[in-house]
Amino acid sequence: MMRVLEHFTLLKFIRFGTYSAAESIKAGLDMEMPGPPSARGKQVTLALNCGKLTEHDLDLRLRNILNLINKVRTSIRDVQHAQN
Repeated sequence: MMRVLEHFTLLKFIRFGTYSAAESIKAGLDMEMPGPPSARGKQVTLALNCGKLTEHDLDLRLRNILNLINKVRTSIRDVQHAQN
């Protein structure tokens, strides 16, 4: 189990604590939980349209989420391979 856990990195998320999409994304908040998002969704589109956010800002947050998904997938494969 420790071998699997050492592959994880932190994913920044907040629970019931943000009211601004643009500022939270720029501050490094990867995910708002639990869903559905209250400060994201339409606010992100508005922030993009008025220039408060860039696609690069969103790409950075999405990259962290996708990296976590890939690490979990790899860890699951490693565990399954070790069990066979």
